[in-house]
Amino acid sequence: MPYSAKINRANPSCFLFVIDESGSMDESMESGRSKAQFVADVLNKTLAELIPQCTKADGVRAYFDVGVITYSGFGVGSGLGGNLSEGILHPISVINKNPIRIEEHNRKVEGGLISRSLKFPVWFEPRSLGGTPMREALTKAAEVLAEWSANHPHSYPPTLIHVTDGQSTDGNPEAAAAALQQIATSDGQCLIFNLHLNGSSDGRLAFPAAEDGLPDQYSKLLFKMSSPFPPHLVEVAQRMGYRHVTPESRFFMYKASREFIVHFFDIGTRTSQIHEDNERPHAAVRMRRDDEQRKSAAVTVEPPKGDRPLSSLFLTPLPGWAGRFGLAHPWLRPWAPLLRPSEAEKEI
Repeated sequence: MPYSAKINRANPSCFLFVIDESGSMDESMESGRSKAQFVADVLNKTLAELIPQCTKADGVRAYFDVGVITYSGFGVGSGLGGNLSEGILHPISVINKNPIRIEEHNRKVEGGLISRSLKFPVWFEPRSLGGTPMREALTKAAEVLAEWSANHPHSYPPTLIHVTDGQSTDGNPEAAAAALQQIATSDGQCLIFNLHLNGSSDGRLAFPAAEDGLPDQYSKLLFKMSSPFPPHLVEVAQRMGYRHVTPESRFFMYKASREFIVHFFDIGTRTSQIHEDNERPHAAVRMRRDDEQRKSAAVTVEPPKGDRPLSSLFLTPLPGWAGRFGLAHPWLRPWAPLLRPSEAEKEI
């Protein structure tokens, strides 16, 4: 069965985020924050959430290689700064040690009577300038992931998460996307997930199964450039409220607003089991397995409505983030403060 390879240090998987930083990403969303700022917040949260999955008693293990490619008037290149600016992909253990900075966020607790300072690591910062060289960026991504797949022939296939708010300004990107779709390991083809942003919630589409009903040629292009849902992610999406998702659905959102952006990253970074051959499955995997066995306890999470703190969108009831990893687990307690809302997040 494809997309079922166990992830371990011998056979890691890969996440490559391709982020549009063109001038239009400076436009404001309904919350008042720019698209670029909101995507940066979600991406930094996502990186912070990947780290606990890879944390064992001996530290953070290299279960994932992770990278960011950005494209804009600045050109195409690595979106990570500091010690991570050289090269594109880095082991998650290296990313853990090299944030650009650690921010201090103040959070009110005990009914607002006490202010608590929380540390928030930042790896990716928002920028926005110029055009949208999407074709060049996806061509670069294909080069990176083809090399990675050749070096990891039996791994869970790489996942590319592409975020944009506009059309390519350097030609049709379809050929580059087709090249990405040909990249594969023995466990399946490269997964390509496309997220189109919108400043408001008008006209949004989530995970369509056919071109019929798509509003324009650009949405149909992104549909063709997107992978069908892997079997294990169909159930994840359905349990988060997207009950229409089937294996024929494409992993594609059009004109997505803020809450759907969070869901897109959350579902898109789920993988198969993390499991070393000589030890029991990771606690997160055991918790998900136990949850599946207790069908009667399952909770359906509808897509959130209205303004909510960014962290609250991640920390949804079971089977959301807290259900996946369990903040009570001793390995994850140091990370719990990062994933609860701060005063800064309440403005998002």
